Amino acid sequence: MSFLWALLGTLVLALAAASTPTPTGHGPRARRQQALVPDLGFYDPHLNDGGYMLTNAYNEQPNDYGEPLNVIISAHSDPAVLVDQETSGGLRNYFQSLGFSTECLGASEGTQQSANLGDGRGYVNQTAVIRWDYGSPSIGTCEETLLGGDHFRYWSQIGMEADSGAYFLAASYESALAEGHNIIKNGYNLGRDWLVGNATQHTFPDPNPLDYAQPTSTSASSAASSTPTLDSNGATGIVISVPNGQFTGTTSANGYTYQTVATYVSGLLANSSVGVNHNDTVSENGEPAQDGLVAVLVVTITNSTRNYDKSKLWDVQIVPSAVKIVGAGNPRNLGRPAPVIDTWDSGEI
Repeated sequence: MSFLWALLGTLVLALAAASTPTPTGHGPRARRQQALVPDLGFYDPHLNDGGYMLTNAYNEQPNDYGEPLNVIISAHSDPAVLVDQETSGGLRNYFQSLGFSTECLGASEGTQQSANLGDGRGYVNQTAVIRWDYGSPSIGTCEETLLGGDHFRYWSQIGMEADSGAYFLAASYESALAEGHNIIKNGYNLGRDWLVGNATQHTFPDPNPLDYAQPTSTSASSAASSTPTLDSNGATGIVISVPNGQFTGTTSANGYTYQTVATYVSGLLANSSVGVNHNDTVSENGEPAQDGLVAVLVVTITNSTRNYDKSKLWDVQIVPSAVKIVGAGNPRNLGRPAPVIDTWDSGEI
């Protein structure tokens, strides 16, 4: 009889666990001990498990060509933002506040890419592609698929060997479908800077004056500062904060207001065309295909008209708004003027 009671108890516990609600995405991230994550809010992929700051663009080994992981959403962001969902102020709602949304009618377009974030999982397929939504989160990305624009793939650093919970984004600006969805001139830097421009209401000239920036003064406002990066075993690397390379701004979507502090750093990516996908057509005026800078974003929720409960991040259901206000250019005319798009025949992204 005692055996039957024990068996019944086990079944009850199993049913209770199965019925416990879980958030969309990676809910445990919301409860991660942020104090255990390195100062920059991520583990340096280079320092562990063969990590690499270029994606595998064609999802085949060896990794001959890739696209730069040029934006990182720090694990020191608001816990709600680190949950990959549209509800409760989550990551995809933050993307909507920047003018980006999920794939056209849920259909995945373009080549699947993979990335190794040095977290012990090796090369992992992209979580999703997020596209400029042309003012409509529900169907606007269909327009981006046809006309081109800013877009990014993203991955989460959640493996057992480097479980920071940070998100790594490969941002770029692509041409129209009729032109092969190629990356435009300077398109990797443009894709990153336009995203940061939307998040911070900062306008970046072309070329970005931070490109190849060197310290010219020892003043607090312009001097570069170095920060050690870590792997899960304590090995260290160094990244350099770019002089005058920090920008702050606010965005909002569906009842949530976000503050983004974007800091440009060097030392994670090489200022080089070597190994960069489409490097022969993206390079502009003899410069490398990408400038080697990475924008590290710390995102916090500063205001919400919803019943925001961090202990129940997945309970609040939010109906996405139908329309965003969009200025001329793309995105919102905050990053740079919309470039002239040339046609190249170098393969589809």
